[in-house]
Amino acid sequence: MKRQTFLNQYLLAKPSLRMVIDWPIIIIIGILGEIFSWIRIPLSPYSNFFGGAIFLGGLIFHAYCHRVHKQAHEQSQQIEVLVTTGVFSKMRHPMYVSLILMYLGLAIAWGVVWILLPSLLFSILTVLTSIKEEEFLLHKFGHQYEEYMQEVPWRLIPKIFILKEAKDDICRRVVEHYQSLWFENMACPDRFLHRRNAPYWVASFQTRSHPKLVHKAVKGVRSALDSCKK
Repeated sequence: MKRQTFLNQYLLAKPSLRMVIDWPIIIIIGILGEIFSWIRIPLSPYSNFFGGAIFLGGLIFHAYCHRVHKQAHEQSQQIEVLVTTGVFSKMRHPMYVSLILMYLGLAIAWGVVWILLPSLLFSILTVLTSIKEEEFLLHKFGHQYEEYMQEVPWRLIPKIFILKEAKDDICRRVVEHYQSLWFENMACPDRFLHRRNAPYWVASFQTRSHPKLVHKAVKGVRSALDSCKK
């Protein structure tokens, strides 16, 4: 059995356990900053209000996400149902987005420059957690999660943030699956190629383009294969 590194154990730890590690560190650094009068973030008190608004927005968003996904605070191993509704139909990890907003919001609201360091560190670790968690969910839910990745290509912020790794992974999986279907259905290649949506499929393989295009390609291939079976 492969032994997990400390980093992997941290990334896949129960969220409530990570909470008692992350937040005390941020708060302690903030208190030390007040005691020793460390350098402050400029534009106070406007920056404080701005940070407070970000933190509050992240907290409200976090609560909303938890209402949609009741098991969101459990470990990945304990998740029994794949949630794809509500905000989870727009991004795959909205809970982590809310955490990042809360980390950064609290740091800006507190106003101590050095508190930004742990906040940025925990934000980066949260992104890494989303990547590590998807590896587990792909193993657990298989094809169901692959389809979810195709339908919701945005891991975190829709149309703004999609990691290249995620984009390539989606394209690779679609290529492998539907390329095999192509060779299995060469009995009717003319009907297959001349379907209206078939060019999307070909283009997606040649250019490894935007995941939205890959999703259109998948629909086109499925439609063409259904036609072949008739």
